Amino acid sequence: MLESQQSLMSKIQMTVSESQSQSSPVSSDKPKRHVNHLESINNNEITDEITSSVCLTPECVKSANALLVNMDENVNPCDDFYQFACGNFEASTVIPDDKSEVTLIGSLTDKLHQQIRLILEDKEIAKEKESAQLAKKLYASCSDKGTCV
Repeated sequence: MLESQQSLMSKIQMTVSESQSQSSPVSSDKPKRHVNHLESINNNEITDEITSSVCLTPECVKSANALLVNMDENVNPCDDFYQFACGNFEASTVIPDDKSEVTLIGSLTDKLHQQIRLILEDKEIAKEKESAQLAKKLYASCSDKGTCV
């Protein structure tokens, strides 16, 4: 198991353990029933259920990491959910001079455009399918400033 996967699993297990160990009095009947229900379930059953339903592929782990990195866990989500979910993204993102704003989707779009550009600029054409060869040739013809009219 990858180190990041182990970290994710330990965080899930810690969250489950914390939810079960909370013994503070609850004022509402609904949360109290929920806590009592959690106390009646074996910790191993919860861990097994979570483990079996958690995606641990490299793509899922990377996506989960991106979400966790952008979260501000110092904020109570009940007080300010937006700050909780996006606080670290706002704090760590620098807005370039040529943009009026930066969003997570915009950042992903920029990264995708850069990856596409690198693929199209790759000179290795021989092994490519015909459609990829044509796309690269078209991109090269439009990008060659010497042949532009």
